[in-house]
Formats: sequence, structure tokens, C-alpha cells
Amino acid sequence: MGIFDFLFGKKKGTSKHDEADMYTAKDVTNLSKDAHSRNWGIDDENPWMHIVNVRTKLMPLNSDGTELTTGSDIDDLGKMHYEEYKTNESNVPQNKRKEVAINRIEGLSSIREYIQSEGSDEQKFHLDASIIGALLYASSIGKHLNEDLLKYKEMSEKLESDVVSNLYKQIIGKEEENEKWKKQIEEKKSKESIENENGFNKIFEDDGSYIEMYKKDGIPNGEYKKFNSDGVLIVHYEYLLPLDSNDIYYENLIELDGNNFIVDGTYKTWHNDGSIKCEANFIKGELNGRKIEIGEDGMIDRIGYFKDDESIDWNSEENMKKKLREIKKYMTNGVEVYSVEYMGLCESLGYDGGWSNVDSLEIITNVLSNKKNK
Repeated sequence: MGIFDFLFGKKKGTSKHDEADMYTAKDVTNLSKDAHSRNWGIDDENPWMHIVNVRTKLMPLNSDGTELTTGSDIDDLGKMHYEEYKTNESNVPQNKRKEVAINRIEGLSSIREYIQSEGSDEQKFHLDASIIGALLYASSIGKHLNEDLLKYKEMSEKLESDVVSNLYKQIIGKEEENEKWKKQIEEKKSKESIENENGFNKIFEDDGSYIEMYKKDGIPNGEYKKFNSDGVLIVHYEYLLPLDSNDIYYENLIELDGNNFIVDGTYKTWHNDGSIKCEANFIKGELNGRKIEIGEDGMIDRIGYFKDDESIDWNSEENMKKKLREIKKYMTNGVEVYSVEYMGLCESLGYDGGWSNVDSLEIITNVLSNKKNK
């Protein structure tokens, strides 16, 4: 039993409404062609007109002609038609559903101009509700129908339907996004990659991202940069050094194109929005100096100091205070720092109070000035 049977108290079986939907599902292609080949009138045997007339008879409007007597407006009824089409979808072979969906829209819209000119208010209401349902159903089949649906945009604007207006906003948005994406890909592909066994290289990927690097004898050697598809720099190695021997173990080994490398100099990465993600310094593959990691939300997740690849944050009071001073600088400027980075340091430097409902910046300041702070 369909939704219309439920709404209007029809018993299970073949109703006039079912008969109307049989037209739309059984052979919509022929109906659409037939409707265009003859000059049908309001009361003639046009199958699309028959559908409208059946629905007009079964579902009367209220006294002012703005909605059904059940209280459903034109968008509500359009959604009900969509549900009915969806319920009967299994009656149509999958490879024919696109054709049926488009021809349903074509057939119903083919009589709209005449209905608007010569039809009753009831016929106008039910035809537009039927078109709304047809558009919604066609959209539900898949985005591959969007291009076809855009052909009916001008007609859809005359329906004065919020549901259809929102539908076309989504379709247009997706189409514009697809066109923009296609254009970007074409633009990226149109830029020829620069490839040299020795010297500068610029290699474009299929997604539009690209790499700039220097090679020596076909192997990366020197500065290396990676950009995302928007052209934002996301990785920068000041200098990549190929390993002479794979027997040497490095904690921070980098693998590119099947070869192993180490970094010499600064290493930086960025989030896709261009904000800094990580910054560190290497001397021939080993961390030396400061390393900082920052989340997408701007919070500092990690600050550390290294010498010959070993952390030196905790190996002296001087280094602990050095790290605390840097944390204090960030927090004073309103930058949030992950609490694990300073709680243990403060406690190791004499703070023996709690951390609930306290001013962390004040505690750090007092620890650095050797004030008693509980």
C-alpha cells in the first residue's frame, strides 16, 4: 500500500492513483513522446493530463486552494509523490530508471504551459506537485543526473517551491565545485613537469599537488619542497642528503622513491591552511636544537630541545627553565600550550601544589622566579 492509499483511506489493491503511477513507471518514454506528438487539451486523453486529473479528483484542495484538505501544501505533496515513485522504483529495471525519471519530468512539464493558461487551480496545484516529486526522484538516482536536471532549472523557478529551490542550490553548488575541480586539474596538468637527472625538478601529481627538488645523478639531493593542490607549501627540507650506506641507522630516516635520505638543516611542515605544523633543525640526520609541534587548532602540542638526536629537556635545571621560559612566552601572548609540557617541569623545579582551578601561567612565573608556590 502506497502513502496515498494510507492518507486517503484506500484499501489495498489497484486504485486510480495506482493506475496513474503505472503510467509513470510502465512506459514513460512512449508517453512523453506521445504527449509531444499531439496537441492535447485539458480534458483529452493525454496520459500526463490523466495523471493530473486523477490526482485532482482523489485529493481535493481546501476552500482557498492553497493546500490539500488534509493540510498538506504543494511541497508536502511533492515529497509524497517522490516517496511513491521511490516505492515503485523496483518495478523499473535499473538500467531504465534514468530514462524513466527524465521522461517523467519531460512529460509533466510538457503540459505545464497549457495548464497554467487554461487549467483549474486544482490542476495547477497537482501538476506542480507532481513535477516537484519527479525532480526529487530524479535527483535521488545519483549526481550523474545533475546535468540533465539543470535543463529544467528555469521551469523549476516557476514552481515557487522551497524544496526545489534548495535542491537546485545543491545541484548548482556540486556542479560548480566539480567544474572548479576539473578546471584546477586541467590547469595543473597543462603545466608541464620539469624533470632533470641533474638540477631542478618540478613534478606535478594527479591531484594537483607538486614537488620541487634538486637531483644529482637522478636522486634527490638538496632542497626539497612539497605543495598541496592549492599551492600551499606543506613540507620543506632545507637539504636532503642521500645515505651512502643503508647500514647506518638514523632515527629520522626519510624514504623517497625507494631511496633513503637524511635532513641537514631546517625541517618545516605546515597544515593545509598554511599554519605551521612542525619545525625542527637537523645536523646530518640528527635533531639538534629546538623542535616544536603545533596542532590545527593552534595549540602547542610539543616543545623539545635536542643534542645529537637526544632530548635534553630534563638533563639540567638550566634546560628545564629554558623550556619553561619559552612556554611562558607563548602563554603570555595567548597561545595555548598542552599542559603536559609544563606540569612535570614545574613540579621538578619545586612546585608541589595542585593543578585544579589554578592560574598555570602564574605558577610558571613563580617557579621561574624561585617563589614558593603551593
